[in-house]
Amino acid sequence: MNLTYLAFTLPDRVMGMDTHTLIGAGLQIFNTVVMVTFLYFILYKPVLKFLDNRAKGIADNISNAEKMLEDAKAMKAEYEGKIANASAESAVIVEAAKKRGMEAEQEIVAEARAEAERIKRAALTDIELEKQKVQNEMKEQIIDISTLLTSKYITRTMDESLQTRLLEEAIEDLGDATWLN
Repeated sequence: MNLTYLAFTLPDRVMGMDTHTLIGAGLQIFNTVVMVTFLYFILYKPVLKFLDNRAKGIADNISNAEKMLEDAKAMKAEYEGKIANASAESAVIVEAAKKRGMEAEQEIVAEARAEAERIKRAALTDIELEKQKVQNEMKEQIIDISTLLTSKYITRTMDESLQTRLLEEAIEDLGDATWLN
């Protein structure tokens, strides 16, 4: 018999769906909404909080590097002030000190910039790795939950007579295909 014909001729079915199927679908939708809400509060918010804390730490490291750069600039201004007030007879000494000061400034600035860049790269790498790790963990948990829900749904909706009939049909189909070879 044609399934479409059965769906439209049986009085207690609407498009092949009885009340039990509609209730089951409604419960499935409700369970999905509850699970998504649960995962949002249990997994997503803590991960987001962790990433925010990590970003604040990075911002602090960057501000520390900027402070070191400002200190280096202050040292440069200090050296320049001392040089301007030096006497003429210490011009040779002042020139040597100025040269050393400039080199020190360049080294300090270069070191501060390199350190800031290294901290920034390391922090960005850590954030990306943590994001990927959390995403992979969330995917695995969602797959596990989906598999569990699907197996429970199939177990509840498929009775033993339907399982037996489907198994017999599969064996018949496999038997015909096997003996033909």
